[in-house]
Amino acid sequence: MSALIQDPAEHLLAAVRRSRSSPTKSDRRDVELIRHRFGLSLPPPFAPVLVLGDDVVVRRAVAVDGPAIAAVKWRSWQVAYRGLLPDAFLDGLEVEPPAGYWTARAMMPPSPRHGLFVAGQPGIVVGVADVAPWREGGLDPEVTSELNVLYLDPLVLRRQIGQALLDAAVEHAVATGSTDLALWVAEGNVGARRFYEAGGWVPDGARERFRLAPDVTLDEVRYRLTPGGRHP
Repeated sequence: MSALIQDPAEHLLAAVRRSRSSPTKSDRRDVELIRHRFGLSLPPPFAPVLVLGDDVVVRRAVAVDGPAIAAVKWRSWQVAYRGLLPDAFLDGLEVEPPAGYWTARAMMPPSPRHGLFVAGQPGIVVGVADVAPWREGGLDPEVTSELNVLYLDPLVLRRQIGQALLDAAVEHAVATGSTDLALWVAEGNVGARRFYEAGGWVPDGARERFRLAPDVTLDEVRYRLTPGGRHP
């Protein structure tokens, strides 16, 4: 690694994309140096991950979590959408939104109703949830919040981390005045749909086709939750 690092976030994300599951010693050394020099939080596979039975820490995101949030989202897509989207599309997927978007969201939420939460001790990010006022038509943004993001790193699936993040997002939405919550989920993502349905979310009949590339689309269905007993 060069002694002068112009963009430590890009260095970290490049190492994540190269490593996927088995980082080289060189990448581990470089990422650890980034951590010590710039204080950035680390995502898997460079961060220690929770083992089954460990306590789940969910906290508000801070600025140094931004690159790790971007990395967790990218790594989650590589697994969650494999089989739903073309392999070539996922293999060439860019990190989007960039790390700077999440850094800015953590530093300055657009409103008190915006909530960005991460799972992991300070300095570690293994999951992320983002909740905000509803942005599209059809629902009242004054009372409806949208779960924009709920991503877990593939290395920490089925450890109650997703539920802890979801609970934090719902609690924040209710505490800031929402009486209705909504989210979009891929129609073919059976595991995610079962997860939400187990918590009381139900499809409300709305559907959309999301265009990811000129020849790549993803069909989504909308789920709703009315807080309070978790019965819509």
